[in-house]
Amino acid sequence: MGWVMLSARKLFLTQQVNDLEFKQTRLMQQLHDLHKYSSSIADGRLDYSEMAALPQGTLQYAMNYATMGQGQAYMMAGAQANFLHSQWIRQMEQDGEPLSQEQFNQARDYFTQKAFQSHLQEARKAEETKIKVMEDDIQMELEKIKAEISAARNEMQSTDQGIEADIKNSTPKYA
Repeated sequence: MGWVMLSARKLFLTQQVNDLEFKQTRLMQQLHDLHKYSSSIADGRLDYSEMAALPQGTLQYAMNYATMGQGQAYMMAGAQANFLHSQWIRQMEQDGEPLSQEQFNQARDYFTQKAFQSHLQEARKAEETKIKVMEDDIQMELEKIKAEISAARNEMQSTDQGIEADIKNSTPKYA
């Protein structure tokens, strides 16, 4: 009669292993999505076509990065470029060199682009740090799930052995 209880336990363990394997698959997909997102922001920029190609799970991260990271980089670049540009103009005026409108525009564009690239790289590094933390959390969860699956499978194996032993012991013996 003990084999009935052991069979019920085995059924429960089988369900538990299936649930854990499903969770493991879901976490592996999240990890894959994060890798794809990370590669899409590798150059620091994230355009609409890259966002459209991202998995749905990372779309919110991408939208936040595009609005906050890139938007902040634009704002900071503009402010820094104006400051550097005004310093450069003052230096040119002190040196007595006149500045044409074309030179003025080229210098402004140069300083804006350099400042933007600098701030964009800072935003990318911050985003990659967040991604790394999320990946580490997922990896720890995956390791925990693997251990749980292994323990459940080991218990299933001992349950199988118990079922076989109980059936063998409860079988009538005719002499």
